[in-house]
Amino acid sequence: MVNLLPNSWLSKLKVTSPTIVKVVKNATDGTMLAPISTIEPTSGNATKAGIKVTASWLLLGGFFMGIEHYKNLISHTHLFNQFSPNDISTLFIKDYYKIKDYERDSIIYLQNEVCNTIDIVLGGSVHIQKIDENGGILTIATYTTGDIMGANLAFSKANQYPMTVISNTQSTVLHINKKLILNLCQNDRNFLIKFLETLSSKALILTNKIKFISMKTIRDKIIEFLTYEYHLQNSPVIKLQVSKKELAERFGIQRPSLFRELRKMKEDGLIDYDSRSITIVDMELLKKRDGLIT
Repeated sequence: MVNLLPNSWLSKLKVTSPTIVKVVKNATDGTMLAPISTIEPTSGNATKAGIKVTASWLLLGGFFMGIEHYKNLISHTHLFNQFSPNDISTLFIKDYYKIKDYERDSIIYLQNEVCNTIDIVLGGSVHIQKIDENGGILTIATYTTGDIMGANLAFSKANQYPMTVISNTQSTVLHINKKLILNLCQNDRNFLIKFLETLSSKALILTNKIKFISMKTIRDKIIEFLTYEYHLQNSPVIKLQVSKKELAERFGIQRPSLFRELRKMKEDGLIDYDSRSITIVDMELLKKRDGLIT
């Protein structure tokens, strides 16, 4: 595949004439390399054809172009929303980050793997999962585009992932060297505040998850889920955004156990359900749960 580098990129690379490059796959880290195959003026027809290198995976002469493609998204994340897209381009020099693609169900981090980066999901979704000795899966958290991972681990003395991080869909992740985060915290008070806010939010999410997991019965977990979604969706018909298999993983139970309890609740006249939704039939169910919460 032959591509034409935009003139704006050529100036950064100190190449004065239009340059033909060939994009190849680098199996080591998943990036795309663009070694120069020829350096010669191209025809006007080639320029008009709009042939260009994919901005997200260009590395030429040591200049990594991936951040240019994602700088708008990054500047809208909570941690970096005080910076403009141009600021992002300046901050993220080559040694401070990597952008990697992950296939669905591929492992990003194994349990007990050392965490040296703070990560931002640039596309797709990622699961944090605990897998027990019997093969049971508990999904602790799900991160989607713009979410931050590893902020509470990277600077810890025990900086090992306590659980497995898996790409739930085909996804793209920005891995940020913690040196960049440390430099920003030391030199920018507003960034430090945002970083501390991120750490606090992660701790709160974990606390709520532990509280949820510690509930005694499967029915308690289902009612808690329905109560939350009822207030979120403002409807007794709860549209499921995940499969029942994924829902069971979030509850930390086996799928047959979830189906068995749903069936019992239906027989008790509390709910009805199909493949895509759960309908709350008896609204007293929520009142009882709210009473337990308060």
